[in-house]
Amino acid sequence: MTDKPELIQLPAAFTGFGSRADGGASLRFATQELTDVDFAQLKKIHNSFGWIVFKPNQRMTEQDLPSENAPRKEGHKSPSMRLRSVLFLVWDKKPEPKDSFDQYYQKEYETLIQMYKEEIDGNSSG
Repeated sequence: MTDKPELIQLPAAFTGFGSRADGGASLRFATQELTDVDFAQLKKIHNSFGWIVFKPNQRMTEQDLPSENAPRKEGHKSPSMRLRSVLFLVWDKKPEPKDSFDQYYQKEYETLIQMYKEEIDGNSSG
C-alpha cells in the first residue's frame, strides 16, 4: 500500500454546475471514452473527499497542486453521525409501540459491536 493518495488525471470538459442547499456547488465534468483502468480508478475513489483541480487546457505543474488534505467544513457529518441519522430513519419507520430512539440506538450499536467482536474472535482462532 502506498503512502501517497491516488492522483487521477483525465482530459475532461467542465459542463456545468449547480448550487446546493448547504452553500456548496455540484460540479459536472464529461470525459472522453475511458480505459478500463481509468474507469476502475474512478470507481475506487467514488464518494471520496479530496481536491479537484481543473486548469483549462494548460500544462499543470506540481506547484498547481495542493500540498495538504482538503479541509472539511463544519456541518459535514462524520461517519458516526451519518450512521446515527440512518438509524433514526429506520427507527422512525418502525410501527408503534417501539423503544425510544435512544434505546433503539444503544441496542443497534451493541449489535454492531458484538458482530465485530465475533469477527475478531473468529479470525484470531484460525
